[in-house]
Amino acid sequence: MIGKKERTNFSTAIPVAVITVLAGMMLFASKYVNPSRFSPVSLVPPLSPFILVFSLGATIYLLYKRSWWALLTAAAILLNTGSIIPYFKVFYKREVFNSEGKSGLIIASYNIHEFNLMDHTSSLADIADNLLRKGADLISFQEYEPSPLLNEAESEAAFGAFPYKHIVKKSVFCNGMAIFSRHPIKNSGRITFPGSSNGAIWADINYSGITVRLVNLHLQTTGYNSNKEKGVISLLKSMVNNNRIRAEQAGIVRSFADTVAYPLIISGDFNSTQESYAMRTIKRDMKDAFLEGGLGFPGTLRGLFGFHRIDFILYTGDFKCIRSQHERFRWSDHYPVIAELEYQNRR
Repeated sequence: MIGKKERTNFSTAIPVAVITVLAGMMLFASKYVNPSRFSPVSLVPPLSPFILVFSLGATIYLLYKRSWWALLTAAAILLNTGSIIPYFKVFYKREVFNSEGKSGLIIASYNIHEFNLMDHTSSLADIADNLLRKGADLISFQEYEPSPLLNEAESEAAFGAFPYKHIVKKSVFCNGMAIFSRHPIKNSGRITFPGSSNGAIWADINYSGITVRLVNLHLQTTGYNSNKEKGVISLLKSMVNNNRIRAEQAGIVRSFADTVAYPLIISGDFNSTQESYAMRTIKRDMKDAFLEGGLGFPGTLRGLFGFHRIDFILYTGDFKCIRSQHERFRWSDHYPVIAELEYQNRR
């Protein structure tokens, strides 16, 4: 007969294992299921850090209890190995990111919160100075708006080391975005998202005689901050709707990317984690700079425990990532993503 202790362990193991496996399967499926077809799964990716921690704890618990269910929970973890890798980057020693020993193109992507600190003090000069010291060649800014303390010309002069630029000004129809470059810009344009002030801009950069297309995007907001005080139901409805919108916007960006014949870099604020359908749609066979060459803490969003990575630099196989970091600047609700990409001359 099964003793009382064994029955208790068995009855505890089953729900723990079932919850872990279901959460792991939903996290894995979230990359492949369009939110327009089955919206609940789109709410799972932001929970990925907590799902992974719970899964690890469940596996350790079941191993301690000598339960065979531990094999299933371990399988759920292995199913989402790609989600775990960024968190191991925190154990790598961070280097000082600057132009010393530079062998490639340094790109910075930063949602700058309209150059305002959280206390509404202008941060333009600090951001310009620090990105210069990081050795940036190209800068993608989201939520770009000239400093309220300076006029437009004075704001742009702060980035005088970048003589080439493509700027879309903020209006009721679009959020401000900018690309600053040390290298000549041959062509530039904008990608619009129907019914949204979000969008993307692009520029063809003449980099040592090679044309490189840089796309700077800003996808639909999550809606978390604007709805978190309205109750759980309102928050979830908003998040589901915005997940659908981001999936549509991601499709527009991917269709544009498929027409590009040049080496391609896509950077910006995706407002989606790497496990999301939107991220997978855009990324496809491109590489993720932080996964390939990242060092340090993975999160790019302040708040929510700092675990969420929603800002990315993606690139085609024409490049190799030498290094990438998320700098812990304090001048926005995001942290900038910086990467050095070396051209591989494969075309």
